[in-house]
Amino acid sequence: MTTDMAPSHILCDGVSPEAVTEFASQHGLTVLGANSAAPMPCILVLSDACEQRLSSALRAPVRACFEATPEGHGMTANALERMNACQLLLSLTTSTAYKTPLAQFVSRWISQSTHIEVDLISNLELAIQEALANALIHGNMGFKKTLPDSFHGLSQYGQDVEHRLTDQEHGQLRIELSSCWDDESVSISILDNGAGFDITAPVEKSVTGWGLSLIRKLALSVDVTEGGRKITMRFAR
Repeated sequence: MTTDMAPSHILCDGVSPEAVTEFASQHGLTVLGANSAAPMPCILVLSDACEQRLSSALRAPVRACFEATPEGHGMTANALERMNACQLLLSLTTSTAYKTPLAQFVSRWISQSTHIEVDLISNLELAIQEALANALIHGNMGFKKTLPDSFHGLSQYGQDVEHRLTDQEHGQLRIELSSCWDDESVSISILDNGAGFDITAPVEKSVTGWGLSLIRKLALSVDVTEGGRKITMRFAR
């Protein structure tokens, strides 16, 4: 996969430039305020990453977007290395990713950046949605099942989900999406910060448990690495 020139500027939106100055200095990046003209490409550090703000943010000249929280800006040296190895990167908290139509936003961001066919956009969106559900629910939130076994368990399950989204242990864990492409294919990776899983273990499929099987039907190839915490999906253009 080919990559474009690495971003050299950080654009702060709702975040004080001083909050990222030390990190930027360590990594040779220039910090810009929200009213600055953003060069192409740039890294966006965004606070209050709600649905509306993400919908507006995920487009050119943004090459990478990090959600800032009270705990920090979300950028790390390892994340920058992964960003420089791909063409788009998004880093959000579990709470934000769960509450926004992220598959739609990311597939649109990719399509605007690489001008792919409409049919492929639909496949990307569906595959991203399934992979995100696994990463968020099973990975970062630590649920063994996507849904309860019966209708009677839905209320308690909903309460459990809401509790984990709002607690520090689960809701503030990062989820990272990245994408690369060339003339022949588009690759999308999703990395969670959960406990991982054994990809060789049998999966009990009932109402749920079909996500990975569906992704394999949509993609040219699917690789699960880093102890089950990262899925990389490659699609033909």
